[in-house]
Amino acid sequence: MKLRGYSQWKLGVALATGTIVASVLCVQCVRTYLYIDVVLVPQQAEREAERLVGVLNTAARSTGINDPRALGPVMDRVLESASDRVLWMRVLTPEGNLLAQAGNLQRPGQNSVGLVGARRKTRTPRIHS
Repeated sequence: MKLRGYSQWKLGVALATGTIVASVLCVQCVRTYLYIDVVLVPQQAEREAERLVGVLNTAARSTGINDPRALGPVMDRVLESASDRVLWMRVLTPEGNLLAQAGNLQRPGQNSVGLVGARRKTRTPRIHS
């Protein structure tokens, strides 16, 4: 059947063009998803971790804590205020020894402060008195 004003060739070209555009958009969508998952989510988790380090430093200074091993209650309070974004926190020495921790370590696969700290071993947050 021949449509008026349109030849089969023009219809085929229009369908092929639509298929190509849909394929390109699908590939672009997948690439954007992967970029967000691999780059943007870890960056946001790292920024949140750095913000929480500042909060933890301020809280430790205001309570007069000089020993990192005594940070447990302060970390619990900070973790409570960020419970919708952070599952657990740990304070480690540069060698990786545990000084203090707070939160539920049962699900470490989620994005959390602890994972960001484990990925970045170049900078260790310090508690200043």
